[in-house]
Amino acid sequence: MAPVKKYDYLDKNRAKRLYEERKKLEKNRRKFVQENGLSYANVENWETGRSDIPIEMLKIMHDNGGDIVYIITGERSNTGNVNNVGNLDRRIEELEERVSELKNHLADKEEIISLQRKQLESISNNSDPSKIASEAADILKQKRNDLSSNESAG
Repeated sequence: MAPVKKYDYLDKNRAKRLYEERKKLEKNRRKFVQENGLSYANVENWETGRSDIPIEMLKIMHDNGGDIVYIITGERSNTGNVNNVGNLDRRIEELEERVSELKNHLADKEEIISLQRKQLESISNNSDPSKIASEAADILKQKRNDLSSNESAG
């Protein structure tokens, strides 16, 4: 008769999945530990399989949007986690803010191009290019001041 295999509660695959889920949440270990009031050494032990993952850690992972069914079984849950919606909402807000910044940057570039076109047109029309260059420099200076003010306010 074959010996009964003792249940291996220190499942290295489970530890690896815990690590994967934390990384999926886009958090390094130090940040995750600080945000959740955990011990760095404990999290390291859980993620490397030196210690079993306590229920409290699974609850924290769930609260942060982690898939604890995946951590425990290795199979992704079909239900998802309600907290993932909050994470997605935050990510959408970040992306919308970035899009807004890029639109402003593009508008500034378009204005610069417009000023450069005016300058070229004045040269081709024998207008006074120094006057247009001076106007363009004043407008660009004002734009830079506006951008600096916006950056220091944000």
